[in-house]
Amino acid sequence: ERRLPGAMEVPIEQVVPDPSQPRQDWAHHEGNDRLADLASSMREFGVLQPLLVREEGTLPDGRQRYIIIAGARRRAAAEQADLATLPVVVRGEESTRIRVLQLIENLQRQDLSPLDEARAFQELIDVEELTPPRLAERLHISPQHVRDRLRVLADQVLADAVQRRQISMTAARDIKQLPDDEVMRFRARVQAGERLQTNDVAAARAQLASLGIINPRRKIAREKHTTFVSGTPTPL
Repeated sequence: ERRLPGAMEVPIEQVVPDPSQPRQDWAHHEGNDRLADLASSMREFGVLQPLLVREEGTLPDGRQRYIIIAGARRRAAAEQADLATLPVVVRGEESTRIRVLQLIENLQRQDLSPLDEARAFQELIDVEELTPPRLAERLHISPQHVRDRLRVLADQVLADAVQRRQISMTAARDIKQLPDDEVMRFRARVQAGERLQTNDVAAARAQLASLGIINPRRKIAREKHTTFVSGTPTPL
């Protein structure tokens, strides 16, 4: 059975986390909350991005065992959501090459939804072992565009809000550019069912600026530029 193009649907018990996976503690840094968000999303939308796996050995009943290369968090959330199967792409098989070609073809059509585009970016990064800048170079797009899409995709609350058209991808992107405390406030508003516009984010940014609060992300970027006064470099 196949649900996602290029992905094979297999029983969840055949998909096993890699014992050498560096991250074992999913509760760290609000991990439980994030896992619960992802599990809730899977109950509503299903698993929208396949896991990358490799074949290794068999289960006691003789069925093929698949070790996770990328997607351990998705597997944990799917188990929490009581899903019976998972979509997987097996590395090292013809299916991997076909999947890459499908993803690139779909991206080049430029008619994907913003979230489908983000998922395609992330899957190509996993399958091809690319960095966002290398992926951007391969697709002839800006690295910032790739990073913006991936940041929204990584925030399950905002990604789901975009999926159900509660907010636009542009609004979600702008929210992710705010300081962390402000991002949390917007996430709470989204979870309360509020529909948000880019103007709401712009108003929040203006309010922060009036209080002298500078987004640390923008401050870091600003400090990389210098101007010269009497031969001495001075930060702008």
